[in-house]
Amino acid sequence: MTHKSRFSVFIASMFVSSSLLSACAASASPEPAVNLTPEPVHTDFATCVINLQQKAKVAGISQHIIDTTVANLKYVPRVIELDNQQPEFTTTFGDYFEKRVTVWRVEQGRKMLAKHHDLLTQLTHEYGVPGQYIIAFWGLETNFGSYKGNMPVLDSLATLACDPRRSDYFTGELLQALKLKQQYQFDDSKMVGSWAGAMGHTQFMPTNYRKYAVDGDGDGVADLWNSEADALTSAANFLQHLGWQADERWGREVLLPANYSFEYLGRKSTLPLSRWHALNIKKTNGQAISTPDMQAALYLPAGHTGTLHF
Repeated sequence: MTHKSRFSVFIASMFVSSSLLSACAASASPEPAVNLTPEPVHTDFATCVINLQQKAKVAGISQHIIDTTVANLKYVPRVIELDNQQPEFTTTFGDYFEKRVTVWRVEQGRKMLAKHHDLLTQLTHEYGVPGQYIIAFWGLETNFGSYKGNMPVLDSLATLACDPRRSDYFTGELLQALKLKQQYQFDDSKMVGSWAGAMGHTQFMPTNYRKYAVDGDGDGVADLWNSEADALTSAANFLQHLGWQADERWGREVLLPANYSFEYLGRKSTLPLSRWHALNIKKTNGQAISTPDMQAALYLPAGHTGTLHF
């Protein structure tokens, strides 16, 4: 496999993954009906759990779940350790590419593309998202479901909700997770995921699970842990709601003229394709770019000496 073919798979994956992170941050707020007015966070976990029971009741969680699940939430020290260990660093495009786009991942992606061909064709027709992007999303999130996390989501979210740094955010996510449990009657032991509460094949946080999860196999439950059909359908629904345009490609690699001044760069410098054509931007084969009525921006993920993309 050539570096170029691996790159084409990667850049689609990177686009999807970046969109996911943006959407998670944008849509993580709890539903308006839940009053989450900032208040002092109790450092004592047992006291915090009592507070969470009150919030759950206001949010419409049944008394049965409050008594059997919320009242028995456990503090998980490992969650705080992992949260504190998040590295603040930058990585080069090349390093990111080599770590994320392995030969195994590309080959497995092709197998999954073939395995789910009929479903992906249906999803492309219904949601407008080409199947290769859905598969790329899946591959980056959980290696096609090979590792979905094994931390107890409810306990993890409660631990983070009782930590003062982001209490409001994780309290909201905990309440959404409890609503998922109530809606689908999920067993607590089934609800496992990342230390931060992301779940299933697509690693949706509870808020996004409730907003975008779809029952793709028709069994009455949107199960992102055990149903690949549900997971892929939910990914397509998620991307469509992010604003995916079915009649537009996500982007392309381009060549710049030797004298390009880099005056126009990034999202803030979006220009019509006709303007980019006038600036002598070329396809990688040296041909002129086409000029439909469309806006585009130039990105340099590897710096001005690396690959360039619209």
